[in-house]
Amino acid sequence: MCSASYFGVLGATFVVNSGATVVNGSVGSSPNPAVVGFPPGTATGTVHMTNDATVQAAQTSSMSTWNCLTGSLVCGTNLSGQNLGGLNLGPGIYCYNADAALTGTLTLNTGGTYVFQISGSLTTAEGSTVTAPSNARAYWAVGNMATFDVSTTFYGEIYSVFDVNAGTLAAFSGGGLVSLHGSVTLDTNTVTGP
Repeated sequence: MCSASYFGVLGATFVVNSGATVVNGSVGSSPNPAVVGFPPGTATGTVHMTNDATVQAAQTSSMSTWNCLTGSLVCGTNLSGQNLGGLNLGPGIYCYNADAALTGTLTLNTGGTYVFQISGSLTTAEGSTVTAPSNARAYWAVGNMATFDVSTTFYGEIYSVFDVNAGTLAAFSGGGLVSLHGSVTLDTNTVTGP
């Protein structure tokens, strides 16, 4: 399976936080080393204020993971046109030919590996949830932007080509937030990294 990022939050153009965000892991941005809002945000790892070798390596690793998720793995179930909310899924490789949306609850019902290949954007509605057991690994490869509305509770490692926008009090577990070519915007979030 594809390796995962070892950063809790990783941007490309910048990372901007408002409020008492808590990141379990490191925070950085590369190639543009702009990280704003730490503090009041806190991280259990290092907050990288420069485009140092560690952040550069993290972006290189994240791009390799993206290439693995989107180039090496073949879609098993095409969910195009279906809302993720209300679905109860087992391990597998799922894909969307365009945008994907989550309204309500998506249940990942057992341990194992889940991969979601989304050609367009990923958007959640307020209060939406992805639930999974602790022995599940979920990877989200988003071809455009990932936007998480207020109070979303989301599970999995998120790799977005462009911006990642986390609404107020959105909480993330089971992996970090990675933007390959855009920014990450946070607002009083909890991010439990890998």
